[in-house]
Formats: sequence, C-alpha cells, structure tokens
Amino acid sequence: MAYQIAFYEFHPELLRRKLSSLVGGEWDRMEWVRVRHQSRRQVVRQIRRQGVHGPEDLPVQVNPYPDRLWLVVPRSQQEPLPEIGEYHWAGRNQLPSLDAFLSDLARRHSWAVIPWGGFMTDESLAFVTADAELMQQVIQDTSNAVEMPLWDLPARRLVSAKRNQLIARHDVQRSLADCAQIAVVEDELEPGSRLWEVAVPAGGSLYLSTGSLDWEFETGWTREIAMDEEPSPEDFWETTPQSLADSGELEVLGELLSQPPWSEGSRWLYRVNRPEVFTRLARRFQPVNGVPSQTLPGELSEATARLLLRRYLEEAYPSRFPVTDAILQEAPWFYTAGECHMDVTYQHFATRDRELLRRFIGSGEAEQLALITLF
Repeated sequence: MAYQIAFYEFHPELLRRKLSSLVGGEWDRMEWVRVRHQSRRQVVRQIRRQGVHGPEDLPVQVNPYPDRLWLVVPRSQQEPLPEIGEYHWAGRNQLPSLDAFLSDLARRHSWAVIPWGGFMTDESLAFVTADAELMQQVIQDTSNAVEMPLWDLPARRLVSAKRNQLIARHDVQRSLADCAQIAVVEDELEPGSRLWEVAVPAGGSLYLSTGSLDWEFETGWTREIAMDEEPSPEDFWETTPQSLADSGELEVLGELLSQPPWSEGSRWLYRVNRPEVFTRLARRFQPVNGVPSQTLPGELSEATARLLLRRYLEEAYPSRFPVTDAILQEAPWFYTAGECHMDVTYQHFATRDRELLRRFIGSGEAEQLALITLF
C-alpha cells in the first residue's frame, strides 16, 4: 500500500501543535500507545494504551530507551500495531520488513506518529498516512518552525531563532529507499569498508576531514610491561596521520578549521587513496576515544571539497539536515561517521542517487552492517 511520510526533528511544542491541528483541539480523539520490546531480539513484551486528554499527555521526548516504541494514533477499538512487518526504533531494521510495517500502519490508521531517527542522535518524528491531502494539512496548516538556540558563527555565540523542523516528505509507492536521501547504519566490524566498496571507483580516492596531524588513532606497547615497571617512551608506539603521511599512505592537504563550533581540537583535510588506510582510520571514527569524520568523493576539486567540508563543520550544529541537503547540490554523495551518542557507532550516508543508496544499504541480512533508519 502506498503511503505518505514526513520527518520532523523532534520538539514537544511541534508535536503538540501538529496533533492539535489534526484533531481540531479534541484531544480525546487520539491515544498514546507505548510498546515495550525485549532488547536485541525485539520481541513485543508489553503494550499500554493511554487516552490523551490534553497536550500534557503527549510524549515530551523521543525515547530514553532503544528497546521501546510508541505511537500516537486516532482512538479506535482495533489493534494499534501493524500485523505485518517490524520496526525497531534505534535498532536493526530490515528494509522489506520496515516497508511492510509503515505500509500496514498507514492502512490501519488514518494517521499515525512514531519516533524516528537513532538513539540520542537525529531524534525525530515520522507522520504516516495514506491520505496525501491530510499530509498536506499536517505540513501547511501550522508552522513547521520552533524557537531554537542557533550558533551565530561570526559572533561565536548562541542566539535564539526560529528553525524549520521539517526534514523531508516522501510519497512512497513501493519502498522508502526509493525516496530517501540519507541512510543511517551501524557497522561494528569493518566501519568504512562499505563506503569504499560502493562509492569509490577503482583507482579512486576520497577527501577525509578528521583529527589533526598528531591525532593518536592507534597506540600500544612494543613489549610486555611488568606491573611494577616504569615504561620508557621507547616502549610505546603510536600511529598518527603524520606518521601515515611520512610513509606515503596518506596525503595531507592542510588544516580545515582550527576550532569547529561544539567540538574539541582542529580539523584537517586529507586525501585517502587506498581502502585499507581508510578502514584503518575508520575504526576510530567514533565518539568514544576517537574523532568524528566527514568524507566526500575524490573526483571533486580540492577547493570544492574544502569549501563544503568547512561549511558542514561550521553549520552542522544543531542540525545536520539543512547543510547536508546543500552539500548534495554540489557533490554526488556525502558520508559522516562518529557524529552520534557515545553508546552507538552510527554512520550517515547521503546521496540523491537512489541506486547508490540501495547498494550502500545492501541486503541488510549481514550481521556486519545494520540499517538503523532512512530519511
């Protein structure tokens, strides 16, 4: 079944405004359904249906627990959850099962709102309906903007301004992957390998924005150190971008930004020509003991890559979506890793080439690469 879906960055004020418009202020026409899942296996354990009597009864956050799901739907006597397909918020999703879940959700309810995005990362809402006119009402009848703290780069301070929370709207006929532009995935075994496999041609390269020349992304001891022994500097080894450059494995293109907003340390630009070097670096593109990264295709000019990556570093907080969309106007794809909560290791791949996006997602059956969500 075809359906409409719109993604909004989560804000409780926005949720209240949109739902009030949908039901004409008659709050008791909807219910809030909370679903508890078993962790990992995601087996439904408990469903709790709660009437909504006013805006104070609506969710005020996406969810603090990745094993739980909720829905806000029109009040009815039928089973609220779809009977086919599965959706695991902030968990591993199979694309066919996710498509089936969303399609059945649109068939079962005249409209539905569910949490979207990842765990403490890109926290969003998804409005789902089979009615295109109703979706138009959701988007146009009330404002999509909320007052938010924004970073004034020239002044280097926070200012309050209205920001559009709408991420995207899709008219899905067959699969969400036919419309989406961003895939969020997790790869705990070989992070970075899928990107090189599907997006970098033979003999190609990519631009990498990450830590400075002295970033110690690999460290260790040259020998076993006794508990009561004081090691010397010679007993310690480290690998840095500088050491990779000295051995000819990495091309240094210079500093991008000395102090990105909301980030520690400078960001440098490199050209990577070999997949094994990229995957070696990619193991540390994470929020815990590592540095986030941003990547663009090597066929761009260095000047263009520098401009786009610098813009992203300056504008990606508090939302990556507007600047990512701007980058895709000039680049065939854009990849980031490690820009997430410390408990997860998300990678974001953005492209307007839907065939390339599908190749990046893959079948979803391998344990190595997990599809978290699509935008």
